[in-house]
Amino acid sequence: RNRRWTWRNGEHTLFYSNLLQVAATALPADLVKKAEPFALEKMVEYKPEYLAGWPTAAYNISLAEASLEARAAMVADAKKQLAYKAAPGQAVRNLEVSASDFSGMAYKLALLPLWVGAYTYHGKTYRVLINGQTKEVAGDKPKDSVKVWLVVAGALITLAILAMMAFYLMGRG
Repeated sequence: RNRRWTWRNGEHTLFYSNLLQVAATALPADLVKKAEPFALEKMVEYKPEYLAGWPTAAYNISLAEASLEARAAMVADAKKQLAYKAAPGQAVRNLEVSASDFSGMAYKLALLPLWVGAYTYHGKTYRVLINGQTKEVAGDKPKDSVKVWLVVAGALITLAILAMMAFYLMGRG
């Protein structure tokens, strides 16, 4: 109710290392994020023979665009971290984090071991990703509309029964 806002100003150093940024539009970035983590310390220099005979998805987002998206991800993460550090357990307003203060940024183009599959169910295509290092599986899955409607109907019936019971008990009291 009676909040007293306090102005705070300062600097804090955060380090980001091996922040992955999807550079291909062939797969949704949120789906790729679900298949993480990748052991980036095990990366080796690329050689064309590693992929001989295997289809791959090449990057089609420019380094400049991927860099901007990576900076935006770092700013969002920094805001979360700094809001908590500025006032633990309290509301924070107007927190500003500047992407212009980032320094020492370096980029690596990495080909990650990600197996991609797709299947069709009732005329709609769903994708499945498997992390080639951790075997983590991520993907889209169909939602059975009949089951969804049964759950909604069950919840409504339960609420109706509880409301009738409350009405009955209030009438007796």
